Amino acid sequence: MFESSNPALSESVFDRAEISAGEKRMTVGGAVNASLVLGGICAACAVGAWTYLSANPSLAFPVLLGGGLLGLVLGLVLAFKPSFSYVLAPAYAVVQGGFVGAVSLVYAQATQGGKYAALTGSGIVLQAAVLTFAILFAMLFLYKMRILQATEGFVRGVMVATVGAVLFSLTTFGLQLFGVQMPWLFSGWIAIAISATIVVIASMNLIVDFGRIESNAEAGSPKYMEWYCAFGLLVTVVWLYLTLLRLLSIINRRD
Repeated sequence: MFESSNPALSESVFDRAEISAGEKRMTVGGAVNASLVLGGICAACAVGAWTYLSANPSLAFPVLLGGGLLGLVLGLVLAFKPSFSYVLAPAYAVVQGGFVGAVSLVYAQATQGGKYAALTGSGIVLQAAVLTFAILFAMLFLYKMRILQATEGFVRGVMVATVGAVLFSLTTFGLQLFGVQMPWLFSGWIAIAISATIVVIASMNLIVDFGRIESNAEAGSPKYMEWYCAFGLLVTVVWLYLTLLRLLSIINRRD
């Protein structure tokens, strides 16, 4: 029906998911259950990584870098082999949990002594987590009430915005590697506006993901796609959390 702006839930992936005679088909309820399992694994591993790295802070960056790279590799393998989702999706959740725990610790350490008590140290992590779940359930409510729907125009708009956000991030990152200084990216109202915009884009991607899951359940995709859909949703939720973490840290050090 439509192309998801989340590359993990793109049309081409579902086209490769062929259903065999007599094979069970995915359901929305099954995708929800798989999402809860992956979310629980990711959260538990994030807490475990946080606890371990707090006692071994020198390992935070290696875990962050290794988790990010391994998560990327697993995501690419899943995109080409969704039939392996039963095994690879939980593995991805474990890796992403370690990555999220390491990133959260880095942000917590960087915001120590900031302006706002609620956004200082571990407080910024709690705030970002609460906001992530609040936005997730708010988007789910809006979708279920048919207030926001993944129509063709809506999906195209989210796709354009998502591609723009990714290109902007890659461009600014590349410029920084070449020594171009851009302090407005890390403090002040411009940085807040940019991060808030990306939070909105990530939130809208949740609506597209919900629509993709529902439409493919109705189309009778194979049972293993429940885990693949759960993986795709986890990608968006983690992106939303990290974007909120960045936004709150910028607010914390606003002049």
